[in-house]
Amino acid sequence: MKLVIFDLDGTILDTVLDLTNAVNHLLSKIDRPLVEPHQIKAYLGQGPKYLLEHALNETLEDEKFDRYYKIYNDYYQAHQLDYTKPYDGIKEVLKTLKGKGYLLAVVSNKQEPVTKSLMEELFPNTFDYVIGTSKTNLPKPNPMMVTKVMEVLNIDPKDAIYIGDTQTDMKTAIGANLTKIAVLYGFRTKEDLMPFNPEYFVDTPIEILDIIK
Repeated sequence: MKLVIFDLDGTILDTVLDLTNAVNHLLSKIDRPLVEPHQIKAYLGQGPKYLLEHALNETLEDEKFDRYYKIYNDYYQAHQLDYTKPYDGIKEVLKTLKGKGYLLAVVSNKQEPVTKSLMEELFPNTFDYVIGTSKTNLPKPNPMMVTKVMEVLNIDPKDAIYIGDTQTDMKTAIGANLTKIAVLYGFRTKEDLMPFNPEYFVDTPIEILDIIK
């Protein structure tokens, strides 16, 4: 194993409260009912369009999505670290893996600027490649971003492992032909992830080190 690829929300960072507050900021602006964190958890993992459409319970055409996303994202960028924090043990996991010479990457369905700013703020000089969605980076479960990481870092799929917490993550890893670690401390249950036959399950971040030796 040479490369360890991490999902972001629900795998490295517990972001649910800040994301809930950002969605509720939008909903309050347009006089819609507010949502609870447990609802937001269920909507996470498939990108901001999926998140906002489900919070609003409507399909958003491009122009309307862009307008709503700006309200949501402007608030989120200003408040993205109000409550967001790394899961207990994740910093030790990253430090240990990096110290052992593994390449580390983040692949997120967050927009790329937000993904990069969070990683630079919370984990400076830790990751060898960070990528998020953009006009050219298709969201997971399309394996495009994962494939791009391996191409840039010159790593074969057999030498990489993918760590994530949602069905989207498992589908992404399958599409990229990667070994999968499903984390159960994030936004989904074991029952949600079992159908994708992950090679490993972990209940805590530290258990990742028992798998990657």
